[in-house]
Amino acid sequence: MEPDPMARPAAKKKPLEPLTGRQRKHLRGLGHHVEPIVQIGHQGLTDAVAKAVDEALEHHELIKVKVGKNAPDPDRPAIADQLKDRLRCHVVQTMGRVITLYREASDEERRTITLPAVRPDEPEEEE
Repeated sequence: MEPDPMARPAAKKKPLEPLTGRQRKHLRGLGHHVEPIVQIGHQGLTDAVAKAVDEALEHHELIKVKVGKNAPDPDRPAIADQLKDRLRCHVVQTMGRVITLYREASDEERRTITLPAVRPDEPEEEE
């Protein structure tokens, strides 16, 4: 099996830290008025779709992805998990056919979202 060209190398990046409930709630609020940027169609999660999502995350940090009615995999949480693993991003929320994703921009100058600080007594959520 060939390596996934869109997968980010795990050895070069620090592990993705889980979001806390406060951070996830903050991102859901910011994403409320965001429109879906990428749509997954009848061909499913292709390399081209993954690349478009990757570029959108790098540019916007917080995006929505719409899963079309004719997408081959009706299991939207599975698609969200594939995107999370493939692109090293957080799944903020799945609601109906819309998946909200977040990834901090790699360039510090492009970062526009500041997450609430993690309190020492606050447990981290599993994704």
